[in-house]
Order: sequence, then structure tokens, then C-alpha cells
Amino acid sequence: MEPVLISTLPGRAWDTVRKNLTVLVGLQVVFYMAFFLMSILMEAVKGSMPMVFYIVSLLNYAAQIIFGVGMIRIALKITEGEEPKLGDILPTFSQAIRYLIANLFVLVAALLVMFILFSLFNMSNPGFYANDLNRYLFWIFAGVPLLVLSLRFQFSTYFIVQTESPAIAALLKSYIITKGYLGKLVLLILLIIAINILGLLALGVGMLISIPVSILMITYMYRDLKAHGIWRDEPGVGDSV
Repeated sequence: MEPVLISTLPGRAWDTVRKNLTVLVGLQVVFYMAFFLMSILMEAVKGSMPMVFYIVSLLNYAAQIIFGVGMIRIALKITEGEEPKLGDILPTFSQAIRYLIANLFVLVAALLVMFILFSLFNMSNPGFYANDLNRYLFWIFAGVPLLVLSLRFQFSTYFIVQTESPAIAALLKSYIITKGYLGKLVLLILLIIAINILGLLALGVGMLISIPVSILMITYMYRDLKAHGIWRDEPGVGDSV
């Protein structure tokens, strides 16, 4: 298993962002303005116009899906050396549906983990959740497996976009390529958090740079794991799932 070097990711990501600054920043500005306007509208009609509120909420959620999947589409295209276009932000309907299904499976898995842990805590100490300290301990214990799930399945969207994998197959592939790299994935997340804190400190404007840098760091990690990890890009691996 060849090494995947976390230390090279920020430099590679920044160099890529610098070369595609206009598209990456411009897309964020458009979407953030849309999110801002929708949040104002939601607040204005909340309570008085429930139907409009629910419609705008659905549109807001749809915009989040488009932004999340679309930025990955663009990041994959950029890291392949292709010129990104504004239209690349729009995922196909199939990709959006598979993204939703994959996230639903992860949510169910997370809820199952929390239910099991809650049951174990409650068996050993009935009514434990009424105590503040016990609640903190529960969330600390629950946070570890939830973090592992999040890290191991985080590349499912990349497989959905790049290889058009079905939702469960994409989750399986993400789990496969991250085997043996959990420690490095934790370091990557900590590094991304630090970079975005710096972006936030720069009057928030710095996040227009730190967010695409973060996405591209994860994208390069995905490519490195596929290239150097245990993954073998064989046709049909997990695609029957």
C-alpha cells in the first residue's frame, strides 16, 4: 500500500483553485445569494403562508443538493485537466436521486448506531439521559462511530458522479478505498477545519477561497486513494448492489 501524503493536498488544491478562481468563486457567490434570498423569503412567510414556506424550503434543499453535487462534478473535471463551465454545476437527475438515496442509507446507519448505543447505555443505567454528564458521555461515545461512518462513506458522491455507480455500490466503493486510511482521513478533516477557520477569520470572505480549496483537497484525496490504495477499478465492482 503506497503512501497517501496529506501534506501535499493543500498546495495542490490551492494551485488548482488559483487557476480556476473566477468559476469557483463566481459559482459560490451565485448560490450564496440564492440561499440568502430564500432564507429571507422563508422567514417572511413563516407562519402566515405555510404552503409558500414549504415550497421555498424544498427549493432551498434542492439548491443545496445541486451545489454539493455540482461542486464535486466541477472539482473532478478540473483535476482531470479539463476546463470547467458554469453548466457543469448542474447534476443529472439520476445523480441527484442516487445522491439522495446514498445519504438516506448513511442516515439510517447513523440512526441505527445511535439506537444501539442508547439501548446499551440505558440497559446499564436506566434513565441515564436525565443526567447532564451522562448525556455528554453518550454523545462522545456516539460521535466516534458516527465520525467513522462519515469518513468511510464520504467518497460515495464521487463514485456516483465519476462512474455513475448506483447509490449502495458507491457507498461500498467508498468504504473499500478508505480501508487502512482512517487516520489520514481524520488528519485531512482537521486540516480542512483549520483552513476554513482561517477563511472565516478573514471577514468571512476568505471562505470563498477556503471552501473550494477544501473540496479540491478531498477530491485529490479521492484520486490518490484510488491510485495508491487497495482499490482496483474493475468494471462492475459493487454495481449489482
